[in-house]
Amino acid sequence: MRFVLLFCTLFLTDLDGARAQAVTDPVTEIAGSNGATISAALGTAITYQGKLDKNGAPLNGTCNFTFKLFNDPTAGSQVGPTVTISNQAVSGGYFTATLDFGTNAFDGQARWLLIQVQGPGDAGFTTLSPRQPITAAPYALYALGGPATGSQWANDASGINHPGNIGIGVQSSSGIKLRVDGGTSENNSLYVHNNNVNWATFVLRNFAAGGFGIFDDQSSKHFFSGRVGVGTVAPDGKLQANSASEAMRSTS
Repeated sequence: MRFVLLFCTLFLTDLDGARAQAVTDPVTEIAGSNGATISAALGTAITYQGKLDKNGAPLNGTCNFTFKLFNDPTAGSQVGPTVTISNQAVSGGYFTATLDFGTNAFDGQARWLLIQVQGPGDAGFTTLSPRQPITAAPYALYALGGPATGSQWANDASGINHPGNIGIGVQSSSGIKLRVDGGTSENNSLYVHNNNVNWATFVLRNFAAGGFGIFDDQSSKHFFSGRVGVGTVAPDGKLQANSASEAMRSTS
């Protein structure tokens, strides 16, 4: 008993060979009865379509399927949960299935789909080979690495990064990597906090010899409600400065 997957596609039909396409858009637009456009957030499910032959003829009936997502065409690790679909209708070999591998299944890295099928009268599942590559649709590629009108963020080993300069509340500047402007509204332009005894809330380092760690020639006041230590990480007063080679002095 031999199954053959003649084609598979995500959201598209009439693809020859064994190709698959993934389309991931955060928002879908639905036309209301009055002609207005309604925006609705999409979930993480994708639509999968395929055509099966069994023993050289298009299959008709109901089948049981399992779908597994992998990060390698032959080995690798499974990504997300196994999706099981029972009593899936197959007509003329054609079937459509909704697959949900979770929020983090598609992060820009290559993915392959392993499909197992149990047809009418079959005692068990047959694994279809080879695994099907999930290739990117044109607009998904545009959104992932497009120009300024698309996303400029990229995945890296620790999270995401932005190669250029960023402006929040203000236009980005060529000489400032991150520029934040709260304007005159009642808010704090930048608020950073944590709740860990072993890690600092904010770290400033300048590795250049003689380089500034902090420079402010505009503000008229700075406020610290806690203790400040210079040369010590455990000040026992409002201001404590420790140094083996330098004396503390104040000038005005």
